[in-house]
Amino acid sequence: GQLTIEQIDVEVVAEIETVLAPVVRAGSPVQLELESRSVRVDALRFRQILRNLLSNAVKHGGDNIGIFGRAEGDRYLLSVIDDGAGVPDTIIDRLFERFVHDGRQALLAGSVGLGLNIARSLAEAMGGELSYQRMGETTVFTLAVPLASRSSSHTNRSEHEFAT
Repeated sequence: GQLTIEQIDVEVVAEIETVLAPVVRAGSPVQLELESRSVRVDALRFRQILRNLLSNAVKHGGDNIGIFGRAEGDRYLLSVIDDGAGVPDTIIDRLFERFVHDGRQALLAGSVGLGLNIARSLAEAMGGELSYQRMGETTVFTLAVPLASRSSSHTNRSEHEFAT
């Protein structure tokens, strides 16, 4: 089908706090280290991607979850990390495809294999990208989106942990 993307300037920290609130209420602490900037995205789709990445980290990742963000060039890099086992090597090349399975069952219990495919498609529709990387003992999903062209936002860093 056809997807309509309506890009506006939104403040990253505010959007993340909106998505994070239900996760925190459910008892999952998340460490935040974010450079406060405005990005040019479809706000609804941006939150949808964030919800997917955060939900995956809570359901399938380790106990320690963090969201880190910073401006780099004309993009904002937002990484959702956890200390879980990560994606099996046999799946990595197909991770963002639809209905990813290991041959017998869905890659992750309780998953039909569509979330990351949809998240990547939405990121690309907004002029961004979504990637996966394993760094030592850490699983990292990074969303890169365009910075707002005329950002009037502050460049302060906001560091805190949300917990119940």
